[in-house]
Amino acid sequence: MTRATCHRVSETALLFTAPPWAESNGALLDSQTILDPLLDRSLLQRAVEHLVRIGSRHLMVVLGDNAAEIRDFLKQGERWGCRISYHYPDPRAPMRQFLKAIGIAALEHYRVGNAWSIAPLAINADSTPHGAGSTLHWQDADAARWTGWGCLSGAWLLSRDIPADPVALGASIAADESLEKSLVVPTLLADTPANLIDGVQRLLNEDSAAVYKAAQAKIHSTVRLTAPCHIGRAVNIEAGAVIGPHAVLEDGAFVAAGAQVRHSLVMQGTYVGPELELDHVIVRGPVLVNAVLGSRTEITDPQILSHLRPASRKIDSRSRVIAAALQVALLPLYLLLRRQRHCPAGETIISCPSNHGRGLAALRLALQCPLRAVPDAPYDWGRHFVATFYPGLAAVRRGELRLIGPTLKSWHETKKLPDEWRRIHEECFCGLLNDAWVHIVPASGRDDAFASDALAAAHPESPGLIARYLSPYLRNVWQAMFDKRFMQTTPPTPANAV
Repeated sequence: MTRATCHRVSETALLFTAPPWAESNGALLDSQTILDPLLDRSLLQRAVEHLVRIGSRHLMVVLGDNAAEIRDFLKQGERWGCRISYHYPDPRAPMRQFLKAIGIAALEHYRVGNAWSIAPLAINADSTPHGAGSTLHWQDADAARWTGWGCLSGAWLLSRDIPADPVALGASIAADESLEKSLVVPTLLADTPANLIDGVQRLLNEDSAAVYKAAQAKIHSTVRLTAPCHIGRAVNIEAGAVIGPHAVLEDGAFVAAGAQVRHSLVMQGTYVGPELELDHVIVRGPVLVNAVLGSRTEITDPQILSHLRPASRKIDSRSRVIAAALQVALLPLYLLLRRQRHCPAGETIISCPSNHGRGLAALRLALQCPLRAVPDAPYDWGRHFVATFYPGLAAVRRGELRLIGPTLKSWHETKKLPDEWRRIHEECFCGLLNDAWVHIVPASGRDDAFASDALAAAHPESPGLIARYLSPYLRNVWQAMFDKRFMQTTPPTPANAV
């Protein structure tokens, strides 16, 4: 191959944020993929760091989807010691017109990168490309596909009469025999869920004996860890869980008791429910992508998979309206139960979020905290309704409680909780109902109580969620009316009072 005159490599690089291949993944991986942390760093961050490491001082970021999130993450590039500018290609204008408008010069070579893949031998700082330039490819079945990385001459780029997107650029590169093409094995490639998982496994295999645990990770003593695996910051893993091999739990993930995670990626802030088995899947909140079946499913049950988002300190106005309606609708039931079984009015000082940033405040309410962490007798349901739930509806109307939220606890009880548990009460108002009073079995322990509070705090109070908790609760209250123990003159002594 004849080599033309060598031109210098510019300190300006092009970074595309759209994938350089057609939609072969069937929309299984969305644009959030390049922003999700993987082994502590997102694909986008890895791409920027690589370009800076090989000498780029100005990155021209070509935006596609998620433009606002990408700009918010990269900002002006101060974090990496470079300058970043952002450019929106016009889908109606050709590539040459777009590149000329942003300042690409014909007499220089430009490093080109893509945030959807990281190649191990991408054009380095010492390489001196000739002619049109050189590109990196990987062997996919019978064809070589462009990784999205290379070093191309400005003259070649400015001659492209193609759409201004990386897919068209990849097709033009494949058809041009004047380019030097090198076959490599990409370290991380996000064209399909299977390739993304394989790429993360290759990075984990670099230290095959490693079980990486970041700071503040809380792991029960009965959890079985199999190397290699990665456990991020503030991850919580409950009793009996099985993690690894090749499992990645990103920051803030929560794995409930008995769950199993193998050859899978659990993205940031994802809740994995009890006894759930994950194998060759990617989960982000309620979305589960199966790399083997090539399917994408959204789980509607938050006790199976959900996203633990920070809760708002404000009470939803819809909850206040629903509480007012419940006060009217449930008044006959309240009067009937109160006549059957007198429950003395109580007053409790509970914990609530402080009005001045993080911290706890005390709130005096005219209701009683539940005597039991989990109800296991009709007396509990009836007494809770008369002494706690119905009086608490007035507090919900005033914006002092949630309908669905962490378990009511006194200020002194909350101060004694472990840091992560107490932080939930610092960030979210307590609620009248949660899993501990509706779904969890009587033998629930401390871990289940924590999981119940975390799950209740993570979900906004929608009418559907309120109905989901309220229906079984009221059914149990109704059944309590016909139980002889509820109508006893002397209430039973709680077996597991707190």
